[in-house]
Amino acid sequence: MICGVHRRLSPDIPDCSELLRWWHRHQVQSLNEFSDDIRNGLLQNLFTVRRQMELSCLTPAEAGEHCCGQHLTELEKIYDQLEQLSSHLYSPYLEDSLPLALEHALQPWHSQLPLHCQLPSQWEMEPIEQNRLLISFTQSLLTQLTQTTPQPHRCDIVLTQTGHAKQLRYQITYDFRPAPELWQALSTQLDPFLKTFQIFTGGDYEQRLHPQEFDWVLDWGSSFPVPAAPSH
Repeated sequence: MICGVHRRLSPDIPDCSELLRWWHRHQVQSLNEFSDDIRNGLLQNLFTVRRQMELSCLTPAEAGEHCCGQHLTELEKIYDQLEQLSSHLYSPYLEDSLPLALEHALQPWHSQLPLHCQLPSQWEMEPIEQNRLLISFTQSLLTQLTQTTPQPHRCDIVLTQTGHAKQLRYQITYDFRPAPELWQALSTQLDPFLKTFQIFTGGDYEQRLHPQEFDWVLDWGSSFPVPAAPSH
């Protein structure tokens, strides 16, 4: 390991009030971006399709039938976009469990990054704000990775629980040695998430820099230990 950063919450660092203001700004910015996507993307597309369907009513029956099929296909695409946008605004699994929420949030990323995920099938209920924070951290990390060139060779996301101890690990592997500026940019972007994670969970985290690998390890406790596997 070339560099390791192990941080614990102290009375002075981080500034809890500043982190709460950052978290509020982050949520507001995310909602604004989604609103812009609706106004400038989906609503414009719906207006265009509606106008095309209005014009198709003036065409002969054969042409109109062909146009209707085309418009229905376009409407189905818009419906899928609206469904994805709704899930971004509020995942349907946030109240169920972190593994389900993560699995759902990661679906669109599989076509953009070489993801390898290990998520347990059973998990206790946790605060919604905590799950949402971890989802936001994951999406922020993946967004940064897709915006860098070249992209990682492999991205492992592993969620585990042993007794009362829970851990969420991100292991990003490259075929080359990434530039130090990339690690610095990622650390700067993710640091507020990690400090807020400490406040929400009372847990801890590590950031590890290897020659061809970046690691983030988040640890926190559970009120209920995972049941032991039955002995044979």
